[in-house]
Amino acid sequence: MNLTLITTTDCNCSCEYCRVAGYRHGDEMPIEIGLRALALAARDIESYGLPNFIYLSLTGGEPLLAWRGLTAWIERASVSFARPLIYVTTNGFGLDEEKLAFLREHGVRVCLSIDGDRDVYLQHRRIHGSEYSFETVLDKARLLLRQMPYARVRMTVTPRTVSRLPESFEFVRQLGFSYIRLSPDELNSRWNDDAIRQYREGLAWIQQRIRQLETMDVPRVHFPILHSRRRVMLRTMEHRKRRLQCGFMGHQVLPDGRVYPCPLLVSRREFDMGHILQMDSLVDARRTLKCLEPYCNEIPPGCRDCEHVCYCENVKCLAKHFVTTGNFLTPSDSLCALEKANLEVVREGLDGHHDHGRIRATEALSG
Repeated sequence: MNLTLITTTDCNCSCEYCRVAGYRHGDEMPIEIGLRALALAARDIESYGLPNFIYLSLTGGEPLLAWRGLTAWIERASVSFARPLIYVTTNGFGLDEEKLAFLREHGVRVCLSIDGDRDVYLQHRRIHGSEYSFETVLDKARLLLRQMPYARVRMTVTPRTVSRLPESFEFVRQLGFSYIRLSPDELNSRWNDDAIRQYREGLAWIQQRIRQLETMDVPRVHFPILHSRRRVMLRTMEHRKRRLQCGFMGHQVLPDGRVYPCPLLVSRREFDMGHILQMDSLVDARRTLKCLEPYCNEIPPGCRDCEHVCYCENVKCLAKHFVTTGNFLTPSDSLCALEKANLEVVREGLDGHHDHGRIRATEALSG
């Protein structure tokens, strides 16, 4: 079960690429809204015989600004599920020893949003309040790593910052982070051929740099955008049958209690699943959303003959197509180009350890 609580739309930063920027500003989720969402998730797990596991993402806005609710939801998740995997993504300004001690005690995985050095960081981000600065972020990053040496970092790259991708990777790594989650701003309309080329070259450089680091006495770097795709390429295609579910197990709860199946579809009326306090089941509410049913396990016609179809993340997430082209089954050129760059770099790194013959989508689904 995947559950995202958008704890607040308030933030002490304004980031141009933030998807929450379009929501009503200043809302904070009442504690009972989050508790109700967790109760329904636990009930659905029992009713439908699902694994007693929850992937709980606490995001915003800046979730640390909703600290009182955050602690209540984390404590409830810790006792309601056998295997809670809880993530908090933060800009770091609100971190302190007390908060980190609580998060560490409850096994929460903290992900710090920092895109690179000062110039890169401030390209798309405006900091509110004279008490905060880029130096504050660096101090909080060091505090975080002292308390949680394996904390994660989210590094967003855009067409304006992609030329600095290798330098951004090195900056974040040298801060002490060994888990670096690169997040391309895929919905940015400014991706062009030159930016895609720089993105691919930057990824290739990072892949080579990680290989160099593996021969040195330094912590191993985990870089999911490459490593997760590498694992998919080296596995059978059976998992793909189970993953093309068009948001079936995903639920996004807004501060006002409205529920949506996917973060990309939030605030679009046709995908509103209802209010959390008026639901008896998250799974049942998702099943009543008939507008998504035709796309479950569906592969866009234009993707079926693509050599990348069995590994492509865009095939798994059809909402990206809908947001960029207005059609779930029509991919956008920029999304395809970005994912193609990801997969080509991964293939280059495999050094012939896997047969990369073309596999058609129909063959993958039929087994």
